[in-house]
Amino acid sequence: MGQCRRAKKYALKLVEGSLVEHYGKLWSYGHEILRTNPGSTVKLDMEDGLDGKKYFSKFYCCFQGVKQELLIDDLNLNLGNGFGLMSDQHKGLIEAVKELLPYVEHSQCARHICQNLQKRFNGAIYHTLFWRASKATTEHAFKVVMKEIETLNPDAHQYLMEKDPIKWSRASFQTGRCCDAVENGFLESFNAVIVDARKKPIITMLEELRLYMMDRIYNMKLKGQQ
Repeated sequence: MGQCRRAKKYALKLVEGSLVEHYGKLWSYGHEILRTNPGSTVKLDMEDGLDGKKYFSKFYCCFQGVKQELLIDDLNLNLGNGFGLMSDQHKGLIEAVKELLPYVEHSQCARHICQNLQKRFNGAIYHTLFWRASKATTEHAFKVVMKEIETLNPDAHQYLMEKDPIKWSRASFQTGRCCDAVENGFLESFNAVIVDARKKPIITMLEELRLYMMDRIYNMKLKGQQ
């Protein structure tokens, strides 16, 4: 088995190249992006590992470790006034958002909360009631569902209230944000598609992402024309 693994590793290195070769080509890759896609943004900083961002046809691909300031400047988010952000509410991210985007509406993905809720409390009824509360469009409708949850199980009600409904219920979202999504399903779907590409050397990864996005944009355009 060890010999097979070494042979596979050697073959992949011949086909895809080594990590050193890939990172050595990043500057040339960035110049090619700027040449072929006017208006793109390419910023590389190898002193901190990798801080980079590539812009393909209005689709952002941010590397792990990208400085938030780069994305904020490129999207002209300023202090976040009028914008909404959804995340899994990681503590480090919460503090970074408070510092860099103090006026952004930072909501929490409802699907993550629902999954954790079902781990604590068994029964499909919790799933049904939670999504009714999450997608309620008025404060009254939200309170009605939450009362049902409290009657069913006070502990479940307390758990959800501790998660701060302002961050996961549509009834509490600010007006004028032009987005009523309560979950980041689009991101989860995208991550599922690129899971294999993310394991590959950086240039190969970027090329697979580029080709996937080009194909998707083209197919969506054809679908729209029909």
